[in-house]
Amino acid sequence: SEVRRHAKAVGERLSLLRPSWRGSTLSRATNNTGASGGAPSAGIGAVPTGSSPSKVEGLIKTLSTAQSRQQARDTEAAEAAKRRKSAPVVPEEKPMLAPPAQTLGSEGWRIHGVYEHQVLKAGLRQLDERWPTEGLQDLPKSKDGSASGLLRGKLLADMLIGRISLQSVPRHDVSAAQSDVQRLSLRQLLRLRVLHLDFTPSGCGADSVATVGATQEAFMATLDGLLFQQLGRKSATLPVPDGAPPSGDEHRLGREAVLLVAAGAAVSASPWWCWWISGERRIFFNVAQFTCSKEFPKGEDGVLEVTDLSKPDAHDPTRRLRWLDWRVSCVTTEADLADAPRNGSDAVATPSKGGTDQGDVGGTNDRSEADTSATEKPASVGAATAGMVSPQMLQDLRGTLRKTHGVSPKTTGGSPGAVAAGTTDS
Repeated sequence: SEVRRHAKAVGERLSLLRPSWRGSTLSRATNNTGASGGAPSAGIGAVPTGSSPSKVEGLIKTLSTAQSRQQARDTEAAEAAKRRKSAPVVPEEKPMLAPPAQTLGSEGWRIHGVYEHQVLKAGLRQLDERWPTEGLQDLPKSKDGSASGLLRGKLLADMLIGRISLQSVPRHDVSAAQSDVQRLSLRQLLRLRVLHLDFTPSGCGADSVATVGATQEAFMATLDGLLFQQLGRKSATLPVPDGAPPSGDEHRLGREAVLLVAAGAAVSASPWWCWWISGERRIFFNVAQFTCSKEFPKGEDGVLEVTDLSKPDAHDPTRRLRWLDWRVSCVTTEADLADAPRNGSDAVATPSKGGTDQGDVGGTNDRSEADTSATEKPASVGAATAGMVSPQMLQDLRGTLRKTHGVSPKTTGGSPGAVAAGTTDS
């Protein structure tokens, strides 16, 4: 009888239970159970703490028909659009396509305030936009021509169209694709490099087990070497009998050609630039056609000549960053061109006839070799050493001097000037 009494009570309670999504029905059932002498149950079907039965019932009514569901979606879309409209818009920074150029008179410009590697990126972007894309997906085939002759041909094809980036490729695939890069064309190398201009391998040089960064760095180094080598061969190749430049200079010439292309995007007075490919050899480079000639262009707007004042960044501990500083002038006749490359030391050491040095645009040197032999050499040495001395360096040298109290020139065996230079008590 005792068991039947408890079973009857449990059966009555079970009959009053309802699913939680029924809303207030469960609340009424719980209250009725409490009124009949039983404690309200917080187990099966209980409404979670903090939820409102009216909100649950309203949600059920809203999603009950297709029309109400569509209205709910439209309302949510309108609220999302309102939130996006009220949120501040951060403009996306566009990549640099041309370095900043300052106009200096009618036929003079100055390109400065930017690093050389940033100008190289701008030049590569210019070439990638100008050159056609036909055959970009034509990868090297095997000997019989039936399939791709590359170990990771599918991977490189996806990277060329931007479907996959280098940072998402496993290390062993990067190593296998490094040998395939050597068989790509110049156009494919250029596109592959432009797609990864802002990518820096992470973890390079770190003392860790993972070597993904080192593998990616080796891949990028191979890509850069092949790209600039082929760019140098293409840009500085003259017609027969001159032919291609020496193989050892191709990488350097490729970098210089890309810098000229970027500068041509900033200074468009003439497509022709005077380019010293060595200390004794000068050619004329057309940045629009990426071709060169050893003859002065006839019937053109003249030739742009560069005075290079670039220098390393004094605040960079690696001394690898260089500030680009070019003074560009437009020369209309070949006789007005300089007889040697114009760089920073020449600009300071060789003043012009009007009192301005060759670092300024339009400066010329009309003095003879006999007049300048005695004056220019000391100035050149002083200009070369002036950049090596700074107030901080002098302060550091002063801190290393040893005090010599009461020491006379006779005791040290040196000259009075030498003792005075080592004394800090004065």
